Amino acid sequence: MIPRNVQITLVLLLVATFGSGLYLLRLHRRTEANIRRASSLHAIAPPISGSPEKVMLTIAYDDDGVFRSREASAVLPSEAGARERSVGDPHRRVH
Repeated sequence: MIPRNVQITLVLLLVATFGSGLYLLRLHRRTEANIRRASSLHAIAPPISGSPEKVMLTIAYDDDGVFRSREASAVLPSEAGARERSVGDPHRRVH
C-alpha cells in the first residue's frame, strides 16, 4: 500500500498539472483571438490627391539617447479631423 502522504502528494501534483494545462489552453486561445483582432485592423489609406505640405518629424535615436527633428514633405487630408489623426496634435502636451 502507498503511504498516505505520497497519495496526497500525487493527487496535488495531478491537480496542478491539470490546472496548468487548462491555464495554457486559455492563454493559447486568448493569443489567437488577439492575433485575429490585430490582423483585422486596417491601415488608413493615404490621400490620393492634394499638395504636399511640410511636416516636422521627431525621431528618437536609441543609440545616442537623443531626439532629432527633421522636416519632411507629406500629402495630408483636407479635413481637420483626418489631418489630426494622421499627424497628431502638435499643441497636445504629454505629461
